[in-house]
Amino acid sequence: MPSARNDLTLFQMMVGGSDVTPDTYADIISIRVESRLDMAAQAIVELVDNRLAHLSGTMFDIGKALKVRMTGVGSQSLADLFDGEITALEPCLDAQGSASLRIEATTRVHRLYSGAKSRTWSNSKDSDVFRTIAGEHGLSSDIESTPETFDHISQAGQTDWEFISERARRIGYLAFVSANKLYVKKP
Repeated sequence: MPSARNDLTLFQMMVGGSDVTPDTYADIISIRVESRLDMAAQAIVELVDNRLAHLSGTMFDIGKALKVRMTGVGSQSLADLFDGEITALEPCLDAQGSASLRIEATTRVHRLYSGAKSRTWSNSKDSDVFRTIAGEHGLSSDIESTPETFDHISQAGQTDWEFISERARRIGYLAFVSANKLYVKKP
C-alpha cells in the first residue's frame, strides 16, 4: 500500500486475500462502490490493460474474493469499504486503441437473488428458515427470533431473496442486507 499523507485519502485493494501488486496499483483508473440496503453492494474496478496482462492472468478470476479498504482524510487507519467476490470481467477498447479491464465484484448476498427454488420446511419458525438460507449461501446473519412455529413453510418458485422478503413482510419484520450479512428484524 502507498505511504500516507495527512491530506490524502488512501485505499488498499486485496484479491484472494492478498494485496495486489504495485504494478496493479499503478494500472488502477477508478474504483467505484455502490451500496443499498435492499440489494447486494457492488464494486467496479477499472484497470489499464494495454498488454491484456490482467485479463489473461489469474489474479482476477471469477469467484475470487475482492476487498477494498480506505482511509478517511487525515487518517492512516484503513476501514473496510467493500468485501465481496468477482462476478464479471469486461475487456474494453476505446477509439484510440487503449485497452482496459472492468472488474465487477458483488457481495456474497448476490447469491440470494438468483435461482428460483421450490421447497418446504416442516415444524419450523420463519427465523429458523431464514438462518438456514443464510448459511446455505455462506452469509452471516442477524435474525430476530420469530414466535410462531408452522407445520409447513413453502417456497414456491421464488429466489431466496423474494421468499425471505415476502415472509418477513407478512409477519411485520424488515429484511435487508449489508456487506455479507442478512438481517431480519422488527422495525
